[in-house]
Amino acid sequence: MTDEAKAPWNSTCEPQYQRSLELARENGLTTLGLMTNQAWTDDPRHLLFTLARYKFVAKMLTGRNRVLEIGCADAFGTRLVVQEVKHLTASDFDQTFVTDVLRRMDQRWQFDCKQHDLLAGSFPGTFDAAYALDVIEHIDAEQEALFVGNLVRSLTPEGVLILGSPSLQSQAYASLPSKAGHINCKTGQTMRTLLEKFFHNVFVFSMNDEVVHTGYFPMAHYVLGIGCTRKTLGESIVIGQGYTGTGDSSLDLTIAIPCLNEEKNICATLDTVVAAMSELPYSYEILVIDDGSTDNTAKQVHQYCETHKELPIHLHRNARNRGLAYSYVDGAFLGRGKYYRMVCGDNVEPRQTLMAVFRELGKADLIIPYHEHVSGKSPFRRMLSQTYSFLVNTFSGYEIHYYNGLALTLRYNVMRWGPYSFGFGFQAELITRLLDEGATYKEIPVVATHEDKAGLTSVLNWRNFCSVGHTLLEVLLRRIRKHALKG
Repeated sequence: MTDEAKAPWNSTCEPQYQRSLELARENGLTTLGLMTNQAWTDDPRHLLFTLARYKFVAKMLTGRNRVLEIGCADAFGTRLVVQEVKHLTASDFDQTFVTDVLRRMDQRWQFDCKQHDLLAGSFPGTFDAAYALDVIEHIDAEQEALFVGNLVRSLTPEGVLILGSPSLQSQAYASLPSKAGHINCKTGQTMRTLLEKFFHNVFVFSMNDEVVHTGYFPMAHYVLGIGCTRKTLGESIVIGQGYTGTGDSSLDLTIAIPCLNEEKNICATLDTVVAAMSELPYSYEILVIDDGSTDNTAKQVHQYCETHKELPIHLHRNARNRGLAYSYVDGAFLGRGKYYRMVCGDNVEPRQTLMAVFRELGKADLIIPYHEHVSGKSPFRRMLSQTYSFLVNTFSGYEIHYYNGLALTLRYNVMRWGPYSFGFGFQAELITRLLDEGATYKEIPVVATHEDKAGLTSVLNWRNFCSVGHTLLEVLLRRIRKHALKG
């Protein structure tokens, strides 16, 4: 055997190919991923088709800042997208594929890769684009809205989503293993219908082999859908058949129920709200906001919804505790009702109180309840409440009975004038701001109950003192500015 035969990588016949040898010596030969290896072994043409889909995505998302891929498998085609965007995060629900991706990661083409099951919740973080190729056909039709909804919730309002699926018509020619896994293939129309639930603008393309076109959908082997400008949408698991997931329904009222470790009270709260609404003529939705609970609050909501599937209840889970004011404002953006009110998750407001407030819906810009009697509230707590209302009225120039009674108002008002206070004072800041803007109001007397929760909701803590101080200062400065402008 000659020396050349023993060392075939010494040089190439043509010098322009010498870099091929240099790269092989420096980095070794690139290995195929688990899925790509199977395709290259069983059907090499399929690898070409897959890469063509990735190229389409790459060109559609060129220049995007943060891009999310769902269902990356071995991420062999992901590099095509990495080449065109600024930062990419890939994910798959199967840790085996994620491990394979990380093992083969090339430092020159780096991207993040994490295990995540989108049916269990939205992917952490915010992205201006996302895509999922050859994934939706594996999702049961009853869960596709949950899957896409959780994906959309990771997008910015201007975010773009690209979905790709083998066409339903192509399954007549699919192999038996493919047919077994493809339980939800799309036609051009069903792809459009799905995306239109979540986006204002939808574009659907056909694909045959590696060619993308706008031809006749029934003759397409593959369907690609692009959704742009997402609709207003709750940020988490959507439960209950009463919720359509379209984001553009005409509802009278959104009821937000923020809760933190309320596993013992949340179901009773839902019972109270549902009982009140059953006696009123309004269309509504209930948005439970689990603010980073460490107990079984979310599980209780799931179980409640499983036994009350007809109710329009959906659940939003904060990854960590963000505070009552944050959840209140966030709920306004997630909701779909014309009017908006918060109900605390500890079931302190009886059905009669809720009915008294909601009956006034539409009679003024602000419906402000005040407590004639609160059972269980100590004289000291009553004195604190009265002092607080006195200070807010003094600084603002108004004469409101009670500022923490959870006003009913237009949802737009909360989104437009949402308070910046982070704690106890956020309702006073919002009410006085809306009154400064000329909002009409009506005060109504109600009853409530009070239960002290040692160590959790005591008003005597530094956070609430800071919040009250911030609110009072903001109210006073706004009043000074208003008089200065008049002068």
